[in-house]
Amino acid sequence: QFIISIQGSFNLKIDNGKKKTNFILDKNNKGVYIPLYHWIEMSNFSDNCIIMVICSLYISNSFSND
Repeated sequence: QFIISIQGSFNLKIDNGKKKTNFILDKNNKGVYIPLYHWIEMSNFSDNCIIMVICSLYISNSFSND
């Protein structure tokens, strides 16, 4: 997966089971690559936040969490 903040900002945490890495995505010309088998957590969305996710695999909705 590749995640970009098209508009606004949000925080992204990536966890591979051994290490957690935090990012603030607030520019539309920078994104984060997320390797397979890494869990992500998104938070602190700005009011105008629009996120684009580019993914090469089908992700079942059963993994999403409100």
